[in-house]
Amino acid sequence: MDKLSVGNKRKVLIASALVNDPRYLVLDEPTTGLDPKSRRELWDLLIGLKEKGRGILLTTHYLEEAEYLADRIYFLNRKVLLSGKTWELRSKLSLKYEVVNIRTGERYKVERSELPQFLYRCDFDYEVRVRSLEDVYREVVGNGS
Repeated sequence: MDKLSVGNKRKVLIASALVNDPRYLVLDEPTTGLDPKSRRELWDLLIGLKEKGRGILLTTHYLEEAEYLADRIYFLNRKVLLSGKTWELRSKLSLKYEVVNIRTGERYKVERSELPQFLYRCDFDYEVRVRSLEDVYREVVGNGS
């Protein structure tokens, strides 16, 4: 294994974890070192295992990955800071939407109830973004962590 790339080493480790068709699977940072195609293939494999009733405990620093794969998410920093389903965590944000001025890049944080009126008053082209798990993480843990 010494001559394998980081990504290929990761693939071998995942394959060895799956060889006995375990009922429960514990994966620590499984997509670290994988290229985007391999990463997506692993996600699809894990979703398939989940659909077959396998239990999966996954640790990751990639919040997009957690959002895509997890039924329940825990933010940890020496202890559980926050936990819940993706939609529950997003609903804890004080600011629900981000409106971006496409021309200038200026960002506006807008509450859900204020969004229709805000957009009606906009005199610029905009993009509306739903707040992500990363936004939740930054609000709970802070930008410095």
